[in-house]
Amino acid sequence: MESTQPMDVENRTAREVRLVGHTSGVPLIFRRGSVSIAAIALLSLAVGVFVAVRVYPAQAAKAALAESAKGGLMDQPDSSVTLVNNGRDQLTVYVEYANAALEPPPQPWTKLSGGGSLAQPEAYGPHGVHPANDVGAATWQLVTLPPGQSIVLQIPNFPRRQAWSLRPLKYINGKPCTGAPGDCGMPILVESGKDMVGDMSAVDGVNYKLRYEMTAKHGPTTIDMKSNPCQAINAPSSKGCRNPQVDVPNWDDPPCPAGTCHNQGVSKTWCDTIHEGQCANSASTWAKGGSYKDCAPKNQFTTYCYSHDDANSSPEFSAPYKMRLTYSDLDS
Repeated sequence: MESTQPMDVENRTAREVRLVGHTSGVPLIFRRGSVSIAAIALLSLAVGVFVAVRVYPAQAAKAALAESAKGGLMDQPDSSVTLVNNGRDQLTVYVEYANAALEPPPQPWTKLSGGGSLAQPEAYGPHGVHPANDVGAATWQLVTLPPGQSIVLQIPNFPRRQAWSLRPLKYINGKPCTGAPGDCGMPILVESGKDMVGDMSAVDGVNYKLRYEMTAKHGPTTIDMKSNPCQAINAPSSKGCRNPQVDVPNWDDPPCPAGTCHNQGVSKTWCDTIHEGQCANSASTWAKGGSYKDCAPKNQFTTYCYSHDDANSSPEFSAPYKMRLTYSDLDS
């Protein structure tokens, strides 16, 4: 069965636009039989809709984003995830419900508020309803979110302490990216679970910039991946790409065990670009079993940029279990 772009079903209230064309105090229909006045009023109304929706689409999207994203991480409900689409196109995020190692919860993820839509769980993979794509084989719930909107999800009560993930996937010509061709890249992951490591991972590759806010063991923290590693390594596309080197030799050696000081060439460029503005980079060093002085000791963390980049990239997702993910286009 060929999988296509999920249908977006927005809230009616999210679609409504204030009509700016009719500003007069005169009623739309002045009196019975007054065809000319009614026609003029209707024309004014139509022009207002055209101006509001067609002439200022960028401003309208920004206004919608500002309205839907009011408040910050600590203003959202406990045990929740907020997804924000700060990109140009519709965003699709695969929200993990179950896999071979993840026991499904009694109730699935649910939508608490905001725009966009959240689908019911469906299996992807050899024995699923849909073939697997670049997010991997599992049972997923798909969030579809128009530009300039946000959605708040309730985290399910999983039966035990288990890890789940959130994975954005691009759709090219209506079809889900499979095999990372062209502008697809690979999904930038958030892998988390209550009272477990909740990391942001670019180990496979990237397809969006991501600002990741979460409640960690020692308070709220933010990991902001705001640079474009695809452009930095001269990948075929600046809109998405694969990691050129998933693992690094001698990764556990001093002076930066499980860090990036051993990365060379394009791998060093990849990691330093991802870590730009974060708490550590390839110049940072520390003792075995520790982390860089500006990272965990200060409740700051980095994005995983290769498979053993653990030392500074492992915050613990902690009570009150709040998470906020803001996605932007890589080439923005």
